[in-house]
Amino acid sequence: MSTDRHLMLSFDGTSLPAWLEESIAASPPAGVTLFRELNMESPHQLAGLVEKLQGLNRNEPPLLIAVDQEGGQLQGLIGSTPFAGNMALGASGDPNLTARVTAAMGAEMRAVGVNLNYAPVADVATRPGNPSLGVRSFGEDPT
Repeated sequence: MSTDRHLMLSFDGTSLPAWLEESIAASPPAGVTLFRELNMESPHQLAGLVEKLQGLNRNEPPLLIAVDQEGGQLQGLIGSTPFAGNMALGASGDPNLTARVTAAMGAEMRAVGVNLNYAPVADVATRPGNPSLGVRSFGEDPT
């Protein structure tokens, strides 16, 4: 059993570097974080990259393949639909719309093999001057 299953690795490039292939084959990490700017050329290329990553992992469970696909200003998945961001969804006051949008984002991630999204889930904008959260939250009201 690996002792590294708590690590999330990343790399620069659209193909797997030798060190990562060797690492996954020898002692798989928990997973790999992929970045649109560093690792993605097209949905087809991304799906092939993820398939190769999972193929190197000879242990269970599958590797976590993570992106930061928030919608709005942060589109971490190449070729994805440019959905409205969290603040716009929260302002709509329609939880069913939010559920449909997030389900569609999940389907797009699943289609290329991504199984972990770092997107905010319950961030609340309680401090208007917080520049790191801003429109990335669903609003100021936790309900």
